[in-house]
Parts: sequence; C-alpha cells; structure tokens
Amino acid sequence: MEWWFIFAAVSAITSGIAGFSNKIAAHHDLDSGLIIFYSALMSTSVLLPITLVMVGTNGLSWPLFFFGALSGLVAAISSLFKIRSLKYIDTTIFFPLFKLVAPLLAIIFGIVLFSEHFNGREWLGLILSLFIPLLLITKVENARQKHLVQGLLWMLAAGFTAALIAVIHKFNVETFDSVYWIVTSSSIGVFVGGFASFLIKHKIQGFTEKVRERTSRFLLITAAWRSACLSVSIICTILAFSLGGTLGIVYTINSMYILIPIVLAIYFYDEHWNTQKVVAIVLSILALLLFA
Repeated sequence: MEWWFIFAAVSAITSGIAGFSNKIAAHHDLDSGLIIFYSALMSTSVLLPITLVMVGTNGLSWPLFFFGALSGLVAAISSLFKIRSLKYIDTTIFFPLFKLVAPLLAIIFGIVLFSEHFNGREWLGLILSLFIPLLLITKVENARQKHLVQGLLWMLAAGFTAALIAVIHKFNVETFDSVYWIVTSSSIGVFVGGFASFLIKHKIQGFTEKVRERTSRFLLITAAWRSACLSVSIICTILAFSLGGTLGIVYTINSMYILIPIVLAIYFYDEHWNTQKVVAIVLSILALLLFA
C-alpha cells in the first residue's frame, strides 16, 4: 500500500468527521459564517506558528500565498453552500449526490488540466456513479424534503467549488515547494472567507455585539473539532498529491467521507433512511472501490 493512498484515506476519515459539522450547523441554526470564521481562526493560530518555527519564511512567495489563500477562500464558500443545501435536504440525499458531482468534476479537471489517465475499471466506476441519483430523486423523496430543488442547486454549487479546491491544491503542489506554507495560507484564506461571510450577512455596524450574540459555547466546541479535523484533512490531501496521487483518484478516495456524516445524522438526528438509500450508498462505495 503506497503512502499517497494512506494519506488520502486519512483525509477522507477526518473530512467525514468535519463534514458532520455542516449538518450540526444547519440543524441547530448556527451562524455558518461565524462557525467557519472561528474554525479557520483556530487553525491559523496553530498552523502559522508551527510553520514559522519549522521553515521560517523559506519557500514563501506572493504567488504561493495568493493561490494557497485562494483555495481556502473557495473552501469557505463551498462550506457555506453545503450548509445552505443541508437546510433544505437530508444528508442521505445531499452526500451521495455530492459524492457524484464533485469527483466527476475533479476527474474531468484532472484530464483536461493535468493530462491524467484512468483505466477501464475506473471508467466503469464513473459510469456506475451516474445511476445513483436515480435511486435518490423520486416523487416520494420530493415530498419528504423541505425544498428539494433549492437543496439540489446549492449542492451543485458546493460540488463545483469542492472540485475547484482540489484543482488549486494540485496546482499548488506541482508549482510550489513548501507544503507548510501551502496549508497555512489556505487556512488564512478560509479565515478571510468566514469573516467576510459574517460581515456580509450582519453588516459591519454593531459587529462586536452581533458576534457576542451569535457565539455560544456549543458553536465554539463545534468549530474547534471541525478545525482540527479539517486541518488534518487538508494536510493529508496535499501530502497525497505531493507523493504522486492523481487529482481524480485522490479526490475520489476523499469523497468516501460521505458515509460518516450520513451514519451520524441517522443516529443523532433520526433522519429518514430506507432500502433504496442503503442501496445508493452501497453503489457509491462500489464505484469508489472501482476508482481506487
């Protein structure tokens, strides 16, 4: 088993645990911009000192910082899209479809932008994935969800931005040498994105009062473990790319994380599940195994 695969698998596990925070934020009506802001602030507060101690400013350049921060900014936007989508549809609908859209786009980007190639088994997995939405989008499911169409539109936006993040990470690894600064600048980008989101939503007037009003102990705890999991996930993803993992395969392995928030949402929030959804999840796993 190669190291890039191990890092990709660890990234999937930690990303799945962090992904459950999106459902928590949606279910408890936590301020999405604020939770992203606190999460990124915690990550940056840890990563920046570590980076300065380990490598100083070696390898840091304005292009590296720009593209690293850009990936973080897009990640913040993608998280907002996910939380908005989860306000309208269940995790058992969102995550399998998100797993289809984001890896499909990542594979297309990998072929077009990085000249990546895939074997017959991987293409079979891609074709199999295309049938999954047919198991999830039905008239019965439409009646069960709050606003299915709105939820799906936000899911598509989240899928596109998630694939774009992977593209930027792949570009950064192939262009720049410092993994430490790539991760740290990405964290700063998420911080800026979360801060901007909160300002746009609540306006700058009375900012401090609104932060106090919307901040709770539960929100801070959620932001803390989300921060830790996402930091590990980003580091492992970048290491997987740096050790030879392709964009399409690494991102597809990472998309295995959907199983964790789905199971947790069923257990903690008693979300609806049936044989049809179980089959869809099993097909998702089978498709991912064909990609791996």
